[in-house]
Amino acid sequence: MPATDVTSLPVITIQARVIGEPGISGPIEFHRKAGNRMRIARQNRQQPNSQRHPAWTSSRGFPTAPDLVSSKDEATPYFPSGGLRIYIAKTIEGDYYVGFTKGPRPTDMIETNPMWGLYNDGVGGVIEA
Repeated sequence: MPATDVTSLPVITIQARVIGEPGISGPIEFHRKAGNRMRIARQNRQQPNSQRHPAWTSSRGFPTAPDLVSSKDEATPYFPSGGLRIYIAKTIEGDYYVGFTKGPRPTDMIETNPMWGLYNDGVGGVIEA
């Protein structure tokens, strides 16, 4: 699949359901970023007008740090060992679902599992499954 030139894309907003609780959904907004990339916007829980998706909240086990934490270094002790990965899945029907995983790749996961690609090095990307 050829890469998309994101420089001409507008802000994109999708409605996405929570993995495991499809009756709950919320918007996710994407903005352009340097290097022909997109970023998920309005997720900082400490900023005005934040729009944290309901799948990525502490009530669902998403990691959180005290409000006084203001840097990546200060947040490190609150970050899960083995990492945190958020994901957005799109079904064949065009519906979006959102979730996250914490920790290292499960030892019993096989390479053909669509989630395998979440545990690769790097930030962001698309997994075709």
